[in-house]
Amino acid sequence: MFVRQQLEVGNRVTACDVAVADAGARTDGSCMRILVVVDDPMIAFPLAWELERLGHQVLGPTGDAGLALQLAQRWLPHLVLIDITLPTRFDGIALARSLKQELSIRSVFLSAHGGEAVEHREIALGLLTKLYLPESVVHCLGSLRARIEGRESPAIPHLMEIFP
Repeated sequence: MFVRQQLEVGNRVTACDVAVADAGARTDGSCMRILVVVDDPMIAFPLAWELERLGHQVLGPTGDAGLALQLAQRWLPHLVLIDITLPTRFDGIALARSLKQELSIRSVFLSAHGGEAVEHREIALGLLTKLYLPESVVHCLGSLRARIEGRESPAIPHLMEIFP
C-alpha cells in the first residue's frame, strides 16, 4: 500500500504537500489525496504509480471495499476511484453510497459496466469506462477537481462521463 503519514495535522501539512516539495512536481495546489479501489493489480498499481508520480497522495490501492471505507474514514480523500465490481460482499456501488452519505466524499466509477454506473449516477461524480490507461485517468482529474470545487469543468475526455 502507498499510504503516507501526515506530518502535522494541525498546520495542515500533509504527506501530499511534502511529496510535492520533494519531487519538485506540483506546486500549484492541485495535489489531491486519492483513494484507489480496484481489485485488478494490473490496473491498480500502474494507476497508483502514475498518480503518485504526478504528486498526488495515493491511498491504496485496494480491492477490498471494507478496507477502502476504513482508509477513507481515517484519511478523508478528496476523491475515490472505484471499480464497480469488487470481489467482496460490499461492492463498489455500495462503497460509493457509503462514502457519499457518511463522509461526503465524492467517487468516480471505473468500469466496463456503464449501464450499472449510470443507474447509480446520484452517488458518483461520473464514470471512466474501461479499458483506460493510467494516463487517461490522470487526464480526467482536472475535470473532476473542477466539479468537486463547483467550477466549470474543462473539456471532458471522451472516455469519461460526468454525471449531473
